[in-house]
Amino acid sequence: MTTMKRIMKQYSYDIYKQCIDMSIEHPTHHHHVHTISMTRFSLYIISSTIQRVVLFTAIFFAIETIILSNYLLRV
Repeated sequence: MTTMKRIMKQYSYDIYKQCIDMSIEHPTHHHHVHTISMTRFSLYIISSTIQRVVLFTAIFFAIETIILSNYLLRV
């Protein structure tokens, strides 16, 4: 789990760095590009958060199902 977190953190940092580099590369369109990159970055954060929530929910339901089925089999 910690490795997954580390990968996610590194990945988001890389994307963020890429966005900053993009805005530095085009000083003429600085504001415009920066806005786009920040939007892309926030979209990435939102999507990764949604994925994480979905994953945790799926795991939770799987555990609940296993516990319930074991209980029903015992009865």
